[in-house]
Amino acid sequence: MQLIRGNRTGWQIWASVIKVAAVIGVAGVFSALGPVWAQDTSLSKQEGRLPAGENAAAVAAETAGESVKNSDKPAVSKDRGTRSNTAKKISDSSVSSQSQQADSSQNLADDIVVIINGSPVSRTQFELAESELGAELAGLPRAERQSVVLEYLVETMLMADAAKRHGLDQDAKYKERLAYYRRRALRDMFFERKIRDSVTEAQARAIYDRQIGPIAAKDEVRVRHILVETKAEAEKILAELEQGRNFGALAQQYSLGPSRVQGGDLGYFTRGQMVEAFENAAFALEVGEVSKPVKTQFGWHVLRVEDKRSSEVPSFETVKNRIRAPLIQQRARAVLRALKKDAKIEILDKQLKSEIEQARTDPIGDPG
Repeated sequence: MQLIRGNRTGWQIWASVIKVAAVIGVAGVFSALGPVWAQDTSLSKQEGRLPAGENAAAVAAETAGESVKNSDKPAVSKDRGTRSNTAKKISDSSVSSQSQQADSSQNLADDIVVIINGSPVSRTQFELAESELGAELAGLPRAERQSVVLEYLVETMLMADAAKRHGLDQDAKYKERLAYYRRRALRDMFFERKIRDSVTEAQARAIYDRQIGPIAAKDEVRVRHILVETKAEAEKILAELEQGRNFGALAQQYSLGPSRVQGGDLGYFTRGQMVEAFENAAFALEVGEVSKPVKTQFGWHVLRVEDKRSSEVPSFETVKNRIRAPLIQQRARAVLRALKKDAKIEILDKQLKSEIEQARTDPIGDPG
């Protein structure tokens, strides 16, 4: 019958971040965010509902920094220091590759937040590590989050140093992994610069002005009701209310509707959501006023208006990111279609090729 139509640090972090790879030789830890797109790209003009909230998922790409100066304990700087001091500390470390030289030059321009065994960590790298840990930090106070990120960076760099001392930076698998992460970093940069940033606020504003802005504020009413089978029962309830009985208690005692467990409370609704006779009675009452018996196809109702209000249209600032999400999705699909059109892909592994062909002809979920 319906009228309506935990705190984790140190090794615990390492255990949970299973995608972490200690790639030695490139200063810092880097990762990027990729979108998990909302499925509904339409905006309902009638109700003003938006697509599902914008989400993001980490697309792991991280490397551990190299330190040439080793000591028993990490030296953690309590302040950022001057750029001249930073330059001196960086120059004291011997940089053995062109990639490391580029990273050190970038550190000169970045805001150094900590130095671990002589290797600087920029604010950008610190924030990337924080993004990578993501879910592990959810719900923690800011100070505790910062402490966890620092400990993670310290352990990452110390293990990277140890790996280098064991010669793992010369391992073929390390070099393969490093090449893979570099490609992912480039992919992430391409997404950020050529896809995400190409969807402008002006485009989102145009959609807002066309589909959301014109929506008028709607009057809403909050109602309690008691549903009974006969008019005589409804009149009896009115008599008890006049004697001072509590409306919610009477609803729990007499009402046939499912809302009786909430004392007859139906919450807020606008016009068009309830059957006509019930709706007309509800909007005609003032706050605190009780109706005469109202007949609908469900039976007889006694209504009490608890509150009235006007629903506000959300501002552009509160919804712009949710509007941009499907636009970015559309842009990403278009770019990928263009890139794939001219791509030449040759699968050399026979088993992989067979499995791919089977997946294409017999997709998951096919009952056959």
